[in-house]
Amino acid sequence: MKRFIEGYSGKEYDVIVIGGGITGAAVAYDAASRGLYVALVEKQDFGGATSAATSKLIHGGFRYLANFELLIVRESLKERRILSNIAPNLVYPIQVLVPCYNKGITKHTGFFRLGMILYDSLSFDKGRTWDASKSIGLHKAIPISDAVKMEPALPRDGLKKVFSYYDCASLFPERLTLAFIKSAVKRGADVSNYCKVEEFIFEGDKKKIAGVRVKDLINKRDVELKGKLTINCGGPWADLILNAAAGGAEKGKRIKRSEGIHIITKKPVCNNMLAMITSSGKGCVVASWRGHTLIGPTDKEYNGNPDDYKVTKQAILELIDAANESLRGTDRIEYKDVVHAYGGLRPLIEDKSRDVRESSRKYEIHDNAKDGFDGLITVEGGKYTTSRNLAANALKVVTSKLNSGGRKCVTDKQFLAGC
Repeated sequence: MKRFIEGYSGKEYDVIVIGGGITGAAVAYDAASRGLYVALVEKQDFGGATSAATSKLIHGGFRYLANFELLIVRESLKERRILSNIAPNLVYPIQVLVPCYNKGITKHTGFFRLGMILYDSLSFDKGRTWDASKSIGLHKAIPISDAVKMEPALPRDGLKKVFSYYDCASLFPERLTLAFIKSAVKRGADVSNYCKVEEFIFEGDKKKIAGVRVKDLINKRDVELKGKLTINCGGPWADLILNAAAGGAEKGKRIKRSEGIHIITKKPVCNNMLAMITSSGKGCVVASWRGHTLIGPTDKEYNGNPDDYKVTKQAILELIDAANESLRGTDRIEYKDVVHAYGGLRPLIEDKSRDVRESSRKYEIHDNAKDGFDGLITVEGGKYTTSRNLAANALKVVTSKLNSGGRKCVTDKQFLAGC
């Protein structure tokens, strides 16, 4: 792929997308596939922030059932199937074991069984896969004697029941994001990484946004991009980008930022993927990963500047404590066992009444004309699994504003580039 910014000659785009994470990549792909002229700019590398800091899962969000977010779970399960279709080399079914004990929240095994029946029901179309091997089966209860043979790492003291269900693994989330970028390029989009948006370009006495001024960080020069619509897909930076349009003043709804970190330990702890739940109700995935063990994520509010974010030793130690509590001392993990740690900031729609662990993973597509900034659309919130459908919904707003109806969404019907 070429960085279009180096040869840009003043072309006006239908859509300028700010942000090259999975949301921006999906929006650019959908827009380009409908015949729109699209430019995407990313200030770092494509998918280099939150989109690369996942648990390697494309999942329906089983835990969201506890908050009765049935629509989000249904949307996620539908998108899980679609992603396994359009990216078959990157999205595979994976078995997840859920051990229940006679203490803590998991002692209510009846509720877990009801939840899994509902999860299966909401994924009623999971068998409609292009590849029969990608079809996902129903949940089941595994006899304890069989479960401990499958997974010696399971703590046996107080073990009451073990459930098994399937979600999908995203083997390389970075490559999956890049597949969306490449798909956008294949359909005519211009993309460029290491291009930081410095400010918006206004016309008509600052009543309409007509593009953005970006700094090409490689060639150290400023470039003005012209566009009919600009879509803010900045993820954890979305509200800061919106504030830039307002000249530094806070404008619109502020997002919460939730830190999610993972650690990889040098010694294998388990053979499968375990969904462990602490006595306080916190979830912790412990999974076999290339001869190592992947553990995470955390879910803790982050209040600083997203540009300053980094994984701290304290965050690693907190995750180790949660993992050890979940494993109940079967094979204690120590700080010295950690060979790698990574993290990112999830953008969540702000809800002051909730802890970030309970905050919804819903998204909002907001036409900023309501705030006095015509020509700007901001996408806030969301999760990796539902990004393709988020983009399809965003394009409904885009095509309405551009009066360019006619072409329908096809991103669920075609393989991604390279897939």
